[in-house]
Amino acid sequence: MEKFECNRRIFMGGAAMLGGIAAVRPDRAIAHDQCGPGPIPDPALGSTKVRRNIFSLDPSGPEIQSLRQGVAAMKARPVDDPTSWLFQANIHGTVDNPPQGMPAELSSTWSTCEHSSYFFLSWHRIYLFFFERILRDASGDADFALPYWNYEIPGQRVLPLPLREPADTSNPLFVSQRRTFGPNINGGEPVPVQVTSSSEAMRTTFFGSPTVFGLTWQLEMQPHNVMHGVIGGSGWMSDPRFAARDPVFWLHHANIDRLWSVWNAQGGGREDPVNDAIWMDTTFAFFDETGAKVEMSGSDVLNTADQLDYRYDDEPEPEIGLVLVGGGDGAETSAAGSTELAAPATESGITLGASPIDIGLAAQVDGTEAFTTNAASPAAQPVLLELGMIDYAEPSGHWYEIYINLPEGAEPETLSAYYAGNASFFAQSRTLRENMNMKGEHQPVRLDITGLLNRQIQEGLWDGGEIVVQFRPNGLETATESMPVDQQISIGSIRIVRQ
Repeated sequence: MEKFECNRRIFMGGAAMLGGIAAVRPDRAIAHDQCGPGPIPDPALGSTKVRRNIFSLDPSGPEIQSLRQGVAAMKARPVDDPTSWLFQANIHGTVDNPPQGMPAELSSTWSTCEHSSYFFLSWHRIYLFFFERILRDASGDADFALPYWNYEIPGQRVLPLPLREPADTSNPLFVSQRRTFGPNINGGEPVPVQVTSSSEAMRTTFFGSPTVFGLTWQLEMQPHNVMHGVIGGSGWMSDPRFAARDPVFWLHHANIDRLWSVWNAQGGGREDPVNDAIWMDTTFAFFDETGAKVEMSGSDVLNTADQLDYRYDDEPEPEIGLVLVGGGDGAETSAAGSTELAAPATESGITLGASPIDIGLAAQVDGTEAFTTNAASPAAQPVLLELGMIDYAEPSGHWYEIYINLPEGAEPETLSAYYAGNASFFAQSRTLRENMNMKGEHQPVRLDITGLLNRQIQEGLWDGGEIVVQFRPNGLETATESMPVDQQISIGSIRIVRQ
């Protein structure tokens, strides 16, 4: 395996990547001299795996059989085996205590998921990469690649058939801990079309930073968070401590990973934060198919085909790779500050439960000019609805449609000029994060409402006065259902900012 000096950052990408490009392609295996373990090459390097839409696969075909065999083999292994199903799930989150005698080197990787975090996309890409290798080895199929579920395609908004039939223990992909109403997930009812869309995330041209809104925050909000709640209901997928125990978790996250690749491929100034040393160099620990502990960072996962030896079936065949020799030697140049445009008269916060709730925000500036953004300008800063200091004791599968300035008595309509989007608070609770010992600073939830307010201004629907934010609960079994107190969501701060 070819070695590269530790002080040189080597990564491979397409022609759209910036600066220092040389038309050379060394062995794809990458390591870092004197840098610890470094990424471990896939034994099958040289044969790029293709992650396919599960709806394109025969439910009784060899790919699904390999998936089932691999999952079954992993589930048969003890929890203290890093290649077991439960150990891998516990990396994401768990309430379990490590078994007696389990080395701290192993248990220290439990409950280390990155959510509400700048590392959300890179951490989960590495997580899936090593999980896929473990699953491939367990399946006995050297060509196996993890499928994804593209729930945005019309007709594919239902849980893929192999995960729900047979609906018993003979099927290692079936679990009963999924939503049973509004919709019935295992019953093959479609999820609401408005929660599957990634269009808002795909429109943003900035990746994001620890404090500045961008792709990583938008994509986590929707479809990631909302789909967790829709699938899980009161079951595993709604709870970060149990989500990865459901096989659909891995197909869902493969799709989120695919959307990151789709975003990059659109161009138009979209690029990963390659000049941010913290994002590039922060390492995360996982385990490979041999049970060996391995580490990777953002710089190791910038291009899936050249660095990780996989691609998605809706990506073109990769051309000869290019080597970009550069370094994460700076920070993102986008401004981290924000300007408050609207806020409640008093910061008393709100509590979301099973009933609709409206809150009025007083504009902090006169007129509408401060809320208007020229979207064509590269320097345009979005107007964001920011929800901070979020807390709840126990997760629920409910999500909320958010409307801005919906007239009194008007029927909520997701195609209207008042619909801002959806909010789900997967892994957002301060209490839950502390109980899981989750790392990273707790960040607010942000929703880009720039286009919405611009449209309302242009159509004369809002004149610059009070802004009313309305939360409408979804996923309730009945219209009169109440929500247990420990599932009610406390939001300590709500405001509108330009960032």
